Amino acid sequence: LSPEEMVDNNYPLPEPGKDGQLCCPEGFVATQPPARSSSPDQYHTMLACDCEMCYTSLGLELTRATFVSASGDVVYDQLVLPARPITDYNTRHSGITGEMMKGVTTSIQDVQAWVLQNVSSETLLVGHALDNDLRSMKLLHSKVIDTAVLYPHPRGPPYKSALRVLADRFLDRKIQAGSEGHDSAEDARAAMDLAVLKMRKGPAFGESHTTGVSLFEL
Repeated sequence: LSPEEMVDNNYPLPEPGKDGQLCCPEGFVATQPPARSSSPDQYHTMLACDCEMCYTSLGLELTRATFVSASGDVVYDQLVLPARPITDYNTRHSGITGEMMKGVTTSIQDVQAWVLQNVSSETLLVGHALDNDLRSMKLLHSKVIDTAVLYPHPRGPPYKSALRVLADRFLDRKIQAGSEGHDSAEDARAAMDLAVLKMRKGPAFGESHTTGVSLFEL
């Protein structure tokens, strides 16, 4: 997404500090350029991300964070204990239950630490309505592919197609179809596959009455 698209789609962004310099909102962290001392394979080149949230007194908070590779392999998948007690597991959408959360000690700070060790500011992050996932992890990252924007809704903005609709239409894949709620790994894979498909087919793929040219040929 361009900076303008990130603003239009309500992505978390740096804020002016007291000294006028841009800084992270309270509790947020920002991915950094690769350190000169880092090994070439320390940071991932491209990952898809999906998060699940439950309700606390603050509203929706992070309770699961999942990252998958371009090949669909899960590279990180953790249940996360919010700082405040969960008041509604939101199971129909999150897939999270009280039983699953028993014994979970991973915090949002643990998730942020993993991200900063494995995702640089040059890593391409893929997701569907990824602004929600970044906000739930309290993470600033500017190099993103958002499949909710990549595949425009037929009626145009502000409408956005659901991930399950895009997966069914373009991947011939049924997701989010069960009664047990969403699976963040399944959703992340679908977003990654949609992004890769668009790259292969070209920027016009998925839009009405057009024929695409591969992005790799541009």
